[in-house]
Amino acid sequence: MKKQNITFVSYASKMLAEAEIRDFNYRLNSIRKALATKGEDTIEEFMAYQANPSHKRDKVLAECEAWMDASHCPDYLREENRQRAWHSLDNDFIAKIQSLINSLPFNLDDGDIIEIDGEWLLSEKVANAMFDKYAYTLTDEEMADFELYTQLVALATRLRAKNYYFDSKSLVPCDTTEQLAERMMAGKRATIEEMTERSRSLNL
Repeated sequence: MKKQNITFVSYASKMLAEAEIRDFNYRLNSIRKALATKGEDTIEEFMAYQANPSHKRDKVLAECEAWMDASHCPDYLREENRQRAWHSLDNDFIAKIQSLINSLPFNLDDGDIIEIDGEWLLSEKVANAMFDKYAYTLTDEEMADFELYTQLVALATRLRAKNYYFDSKSLVPCDTTEQLAERMMAGKRATIEEMTERSRSLNL
């Protein structure tokens, strides 16, 4: 059975993911505070606005159309009634909520938001997914390199036990296999071919 390749999230990526989560939570609570001005600061209301920011206005306009049809409202009065229905809503509020929701990097599903002490936060499931998108898995070739690197660290550790200190900090053990793999990859330098391909992909 093939050994599973090591996967890790680098320290720099963890910092980036944490910053993205903080920013997302800040945006979420900006929406919560805006909804609170109308007494609508519930996760259920948020989900309704996310699905359709103008859902309440659409309902009023639909009711207006239904009423006009049922009452046989003449055509020359219909547009006036539509305008009255439109302006019966706080359209500035609707536009603000739509703008705030559009600022979110992606849509949320039921269960993606939790409430703690009145604050809205991303659920652990969503937060973990934001970390996982930065995960790196060693290739088969890099796994073979990791075996050599592990041996090198072990040999350096044995020599240090005999008071030999000629090795670098990169040749000391780590708490986890993932940390050791991250350290190895940090020491890898791109080849000329890899740098050329990266420049080409960035149109540099």
